[in-house]
Amino acid sequence: MKKTWWRILAMALATIMMIGALAACDGGSEEPADPDAPKTETGTEAELTAVRDELIKATETKDITEEITAMEFYENGVRTTSDKYVQAKDNKKMYYFGNVKRVVNYTDGYIIDMPQDWKPDYSLSSLRCRYVSDDVTMIASNETEAAKRYSEGFQQYLDTVYLYLKNEDFQKNNKITVIEAEKKMIVDDDWTAEIYRVKLEGCKEGMKCYYTYVDFYNEVGKTVHMMFKAVDDRSFEDVIGSFKYIILKGAPIDTQTYPCEPSETWSAETLEKYETICSQDVVDWGLFASKLETTGWDITIPQMEKRIDYKFPVISQYVHFGSKDKNVVTPGKFPTEFANKVDADGRMMQITYQYTINNNMDMTEVSPMLDIYRGKEDALETLTDFAKDAAAYGKPFYFRLNNEMNTDWTSYCGLANMLDPEIFQDTWVTLYDIFTETGANQYAMWVFNGFDGSYPPFNWCNYRCYMPDAKYIQLIGLTGYNGDAKEGEATNNWRTFPQIYDDICTGVTKNYNEYFSEWPWIISEFGCEGLIPEDRAEWVTEMFQAIADGNYPNIKVAVWFSANDFNAETGEVTNKFTLDGDTETLKAFKEGLALTQ
Repeated sequence: MKKTWWRILAMALATIMMIGALAACDGGSEEPADPDAPKTETGTEAELTAVRDELIKATETKDITEEITAMEFYENGVRTTSDKYVQAKDNKKMYYFGNVKRVVNYTDGYIIDMPQDWKPDYSLSSLRCRYVSDDVTMIASNETEAAKRYSEGFQQYLDTVYLYLKNEDFQKNNKITVIEAEKKMIVDDDWTAEIYRVKLEGCKEGMKCYYTYVDFYNEVGKTVHMMFKAVDDRSFEDVIGSFKYIILKGAPIDTQTYPCEPSETWSAETLEKYETICSQDVVDWGLFASKLETTGWDITIPQMEKRIDYKFPVISQYVHFGSKDKNVVTPGKFPTEFANKVDADGRMMQITYQYTINNNMDMTEVSPMLDIYRGKEDALETLTDFAKDAAAYGKPFYFRLNNEMNTDWTSYCGLANMLDPEIFQDTWVTLYDIFTETGANQYAMWVFNGFDGSYPPFNWCNYRCYMPDAKYIQLIGLTGYNGDAKEGEATNNWRTFPQIYDDICTGVTKNYNEYFSEWPWIISEFGCEGLIPEDRAEWVTEMFQAIADGNYPNIKVAVWFSANDFNAETGEVTNKFTLDGDTETLKAFKEGLALTQ
């Protein structure tokens, strides 16, 4: 938990999310979200690609001078032989002619021509559409609603998107070469395409390290973002120039599913612990405290536990990939000595491992994630050493990797890593495989944990765009803070525990109840601003009452972040989350525990 005003803005945005419901997948189910949606492609290849006169629209084909040789019609992400457009469904269409296919994306509102071998992926249609070949990946998202939130207009939107990528220090530190600076193209008469092209140096042969970014916009604020990444330096101007805007139709339907399964590599002890967590009807409370491994462990935690008559079964610690701080003797090391103390005391560790060398304080510096993505030997050695020590520890632990990635305040966020959440996925799998090879996955229970509100609020930055395949995850993490005082200038930012977590459970861009209903959840860190003790005590009381009422049955663990945020330049406390010394809140905590345990 590092930023200050950006975090407050993210929290404020979370409270004003548009109300509605997009049909979505059933967490863990193999069925598409729409009960009427086709489960698999039906019909022969000839039937699926037949030219269907009923689907040909003059407004979509008037400039096609060659014969249309094939067509594909997608209904809720799957090819179908249907010849009818249904408004309530997610329909997309492709016309094949010459060596091109024309994609008509009704739910995002555009037409675009592309090579015929770019295969579509509509599994997260409400957020983004992917088109992939051996040499190219293209990811497109409609960002009109996000762009409208920038009061200063489209330039402010662009400044936010390229906050780090166009920063010269960031480029130098991360070996990014600008191929083509800002270039404008006029498309579809009244639309402008802003183009920016770079290369990520140091990649292995065959990697898609040439990036082209395009932001389409018009005078009334409609915005579409596209990213192309390729194995070589190629122009996509023919694709970009084919862009045409169409009226939005239908409803985007996500077909991505998230089956929840225990790891096959776990030891018997780890599997037993996981099954216990899944089946329990009480919350295991955890704690992170300042100076955790010294006075936090020896003094702060024991004093708090005495006051609330409760022993925290989970202790949380943070480890960074590396550190520029000369006072940090062993950066990036698994905390074996401390973990053994925690285990000997009958508790369990939550370890948060972050790909950062500066405690997420300066995203213009080196991003370890990019070096891991490149496959640099020294970066992989750092991960391997960490994994070997985790294996040697030999006890079950919660392992949270790179939390709050859907923001602008972490070294591993999309904005600081080529605007490409797939790099996050790739490096997650890299470490997971290393854990398997070293034996650490006998004990690690992997936690995927986004922030409760994406910032920036772009569709491509949604937490699910970062999520690796469900087989690499065993618990779903949640993080939502109330980072404001109830009284004062920013009163409207005050959020109760139910407000935060109801929104996470059912919010239109979050919807954990839909996607992860079969999963155990862990609030890996959370807290409430403590400037006014009586208000925070009331917040804690409401939290326990909501849990006692059975509102969040999937939450099995919750870890209070009992530390403060500081302004890096002045040293002033910007968010006070510490529990120690807060008599009112500790009293409310003790009463809440009596109510729920």
